Amino acid sequence: MIRSNAVHSMKDQLSALRLYDLSDESLISAELLAYDAAFIILEEMLAEIGRDAFVQTAGADALRRFVSLVGLPPRSDVSASSRRELVIYRMSVARYDFTAIRMLSSARAAGIEAEIIEDPPGERLRVSTIALIDPSLTNVLAGERLESLLPAHLEWELVFGFTTWNHFEALDFTWTESDALNLPWEKIDIKIQQLLLGMED
Repeated sequence: MIRSNAVHSMKDQLSALRLYDLSDESLISAELLAYDAAFIILEEMLAEIGRDAFVQTAGADALRRFVSLVGLPPRSDVSASSRRELVIYRMSVARYDFTAIRMLSSARAAGIEAEIIEDPPGERLRVSTIALIDPSLTNVLAGERLESLLPAHLEWELVFGFTTWNHFEALDFTWTESDALNLPWEKIDIKIQQLLLGMED
């Protein structure tokens, strides 16, 4: 049975001529099946190229290339959906995109969902985190990523503070488990978000 689109098209065109025996036992049909075997491979390759051309549908190898292209470190411990999201945000950030809306995209590209509070007289921005997008993120790494994406002429500060009592309750940790984290307060906030993202995966 013919499976490739190309050979289906060939058979339709030959059939319209009414010159060839296209019955299943004919030599023409045998030749078409030989073509079909090659075209199946070719069409599968073309379909894969088409999928790999877009971040949303890229396979594992192509996604790794996209991650490298936008300057993110390769992280096999981060889910594919999180990596796709980060790549899309990174690719959406253009040079000189310094409106408030576009700077929110920059924050997402850095791996965090945030709100930006502007202080025009002081020429300063406060980037206040709402949620974590990249579970591999640390306070230092987030700051470094934002440094490369936010306007150089403005001072800014990054504030982590998105963990609530509901987040603590979602982890269902005992006091012993909470103490075992053994982190200073400025780092425990992001650690809890990483744990919650790990539960979702």
